[in-house]
Amino acid sequence: MTASPSMSPKPERPLPGSRSSRAVAALELSAVALFIALRWAGFIKNPSLFILLLGCGALWLRRGSWRTLGLRKPASGWHVLAWCVAAAIAYDALDARVLLPLLRRVTGEPANLAEFQSVAGHFGAVLLWILIGWTIGAFVEELAYRGLVLDRLEELLGRTRKATFVAVLATSGLFGLIHGYQGITGILDNVFAGTFFALIYLRGGRNLWAAVIAHGMVNTFSFVLLYLGMNGQG
Repeated sequence: MTASPSMSPKPERPLPGSRSSRAVAALELSAVALFIALRWAGFIKNPSLFILLLGCGALWLRRGSWRTLGLRKPASGWHVLAWCVAAAIAYDALDARVLLPLLRRVTGEPANLAEFQSVAGHFGAVLLWILIGWTIGAFVEELAYRGLVLDRLEELLGRTRKATFVAVLATSGLFGLIHGYQGITGILDNVFAGTFFALIYLRGGRNLWAAVIAHGMVNTFSFVLLYLGMNGQG
């Protein structure tokens, strides 16, 4: 007796850690690498948006959701908000006072912030860039890199502590590369920023909202400094 279509079992997604799931993760990461290569070749401007769309499609095919990657309400919302804001303030101060000046001395050149030159002294421009910094900057990039890419690297490498360590470094490196328009100093500075956001994500119980809040606050403080004419590269 043949089963009717309505009684046919649904296909199961690959089990986490299985050979098939690692193969799928490798395929997804190959697409990520392609998007970043296209950015460097000048064919696309923002690979993060393409990676986000890739993540949406991949999660649909796996019958998952962004919630499984950490896009869920924190258990203690106000507590998470407070320490994310505090951490962002501390990181921005460290970046402006220590990291950027040090990187400039090492590389011999400042970060190329020409794209944001309209911010200095212009209130409307700084508000626009803060909005972009929270949406395309914080939300899209955190889902793309600390959400999809970090998880897929861990899956590919076996989900051990060593795998997480390597995945954080690799994801932060990719995060730096997508900011190539800022020059070598900007790339290295964003590698440090990517590592910071990854640590916030992990420390927050793999919660993407924690990383989004920290990222958004760092962007906000950075644009305010640019508005005031303080770029931290002196």
